[in-house]
Amino acid sequence: MQKLIERIEELKARDLVAAGLIGASAVITPVVPINAAEPQHQAELAKDKDPDIVAKVIAGEAASEGEEGMKGVACVIQRRSGVKGKGPTYYDPINIVLAKGQFDAVKHPEMMERNYAEVKDIADALASKIGSLVDNTDGATHFVTSEYHEKNKDHGWLKNMEVTKTIGKLVFMKEKK
Repeated sequence: MQKLIERIEELKARDLVAAGLIGASAVITPVVPINAAEPQHQAELAKDKDPDIVAKVIAGEAASEGEEGMKGVACVIQRRSGVKGKGPTYYDPINIVLAKGQFDAVKHPEMMERNYAEVKDIADALASKIGSLVDNTDGATHFVTSEYHEKNKDHGWLKNMEVTKTIGKLVFMKEKK
């Protein structure tokens, strides 16, 4: 079963690259290391189809950065999803946030739940607007903390990224042209 889940994730990632929604570097080198428990947790979330999962990921990733930071995360999810009815392919934001290794909050459900409780109204509103948000990241497809960016900006997948915006402690980026 685990191999099937991994193969499905690999195929989803290839579709995202083909559609131009994420760069190949995101598929090859995940933003965060993947631990053995993560795929099982992701499968449980996907199976349950928690309707609040997108809002919980937004909160888990950026509650400490306020509404603008949370909107930035929502805009990255929106860009990776495509805009419903506006492109060749539309990906469900739930599948985007559950994609293997892409959002640290998915690996830490306790962080998601705690932060979500604190900013539920804002996170719910942002998640419900994915597909119609005005981008506040200048086209970012990725983000990391400023600390991670500073330590790793010249290595791995980050060296192929250009910073588009910094909001609080989050650095938003897209692939260099």
